[in-house]
Amino acid sequence: NVWDEQVPGYFSSRNFGNKAGTDWHPAIAGVIISNELDANGGQYYDNVIGLVARFIQEADKKGFSKTVPVGVPVTFVPQGAPLGPGGQNMPAWSQFNRLLTDPRTAQYKDRLMLCPNTYNSKDYLFTNAEGTGEGWVPLTYKKFGVPILFTEIGYSRAKPDYTPQFVQDQLQGVLEYQKANPQQVLGAMHFQFDDKVWKQTPDDSDTEGAFGMYHHGAILKQITT
Repeated sequence: NVWDEQVPGYFSSRNFGNKAGTDWHPAIAGVIISNELDANGGQYYDNVIGLVARFIQEADKKGFSKTVPVGVPVTFVPQGAPLGPGGQNMPAWSQFNRLLTDPRTAQYKDRLMLCPNTYNSKDYLFTNAEGTGEGWVPLTYKKFGVPILFTEIGYSRAKPDYTPQFVQDQLQGVLEYQKANPQQVLGAMHFQFDDKVWKQTPDDSDTEGAFGMYHHGAILKQITT
């Protein structure tokens, strides 16, 4: 009942409607439902899958166009069987399979997108994942046939091998691959906090505060959100 009550808010005219309220605003490229499908246990997964289906049904009931993809972010970790030499059960694959095969959402497969939160290298994503000789992206598209939107990429400064170039390469890799394979990759969002100093521990080990930009000095500008 919780997720069912959330659906009408997505269709507020202040959010997604065109002026007439009869379709998506032209600026809406996709819709994200909730976060990290696999991170909070079975009941959370079940509710989120239900919300995705209910959301699509409501859009159809309102007569909205069917070209806006819907996705749920997932963490970039393997679940279930161990990784095999052929790349079985790559990171996020089991979660994607849940979303695409659940009886409530399977019928909408052509309207879904895969939304991984990944901090892996450009090489892993596009060239050689788990020693397969193929990148995670082409392997994943080959398996599921559903476009990918990276909902989080980046790298933690707490990692011993962190360099700004690592993140630059990730972003450049997405741009290059997306340009060559627009049907496979829709784009990427860079995970960062502009100045999340309250999450920053002295040794820079906080897993969220260690992303993005920070200055640890006088506040330059504060924006009320």
